[in-house]
Amino acid sequence: MMPSIDMGSTFSTHKFKFCTKCDTDKPPEGGIENGQKWICQSCWLKKTTIGNLKQNRMNGEKNVLR
Repeated sequence: MMPSIDMGSTFSTHKFKFCTKCDTDKPPEGGIENGQKWICQSCWLKKTTIGNLKQNRMNGEKNVLR
């Protein structure tokens, strides 16, 4: 019989962190720590994707011939 992974441990190794953007506890994998703030992976992806889309839209308007 295989022993359970947490056998003998006194604490959880994967504690949740509080995302300051969406105000929920999320697993720490993939999140970004920014000074005193921590942003979860899904909020970080939304932030970077929206920023890139906005930048591409603004750059595209400059290249349009009128």
